[in-house]
Amino acid sequence: MQNFYQTERYVFVHSWIPLVENAFQFNSDWQNADDKLWAKARWLNPVELYNKKLYPKDKTLVFGHWHCSAFWANMDRTKYSEFGKNACFEPFITKEIIALDACTTLSKKVNVVVLED
Repeated sequence: MQNFYQTERYVFVHSWIPLVENAFQFNSDWQNADDKLWAKARWLNPVELYNKKLYPKDKTLVFGHWHCSAFWANMDRTKYSEFGKNACFEPFITKEIIALDACTTLSKKVNVVVLED
C-alpha cells in the first residue's frame, strides 16, 4: 500500500497521517515518517484525530477507512446517529478533511467526490 499521495491542495491516505511516535500529537514531519508509523496511522480513529485538530493545516486530508456516519453523528447527535435510521453516509467535507467511507456493506452506497486541483 502506498503511504500517501499528495497534490497541491490534497493529501490522500487510507485513514490518517502518522502522529509523533509514542505521542498523541501532530507530526509536522509526517511526510518523512517511516513505514512503521504509516502502518499505525492506517488504523487510527479519524473522528478522534479530527476533533483534536491533528491534521495538516495547509492541505485537505482525504481518506476512507472510517464510516462517514460517525463524523455526521459526532457533529450533531440530535440530528444523526452512527448506524440508525437517521445515519448519514454522505461524504463528510470540511476545509480540513474529506471523509469518504460510506460503510458500503450497510448503506449499499459508494461515495464519489470530484476534486479539482
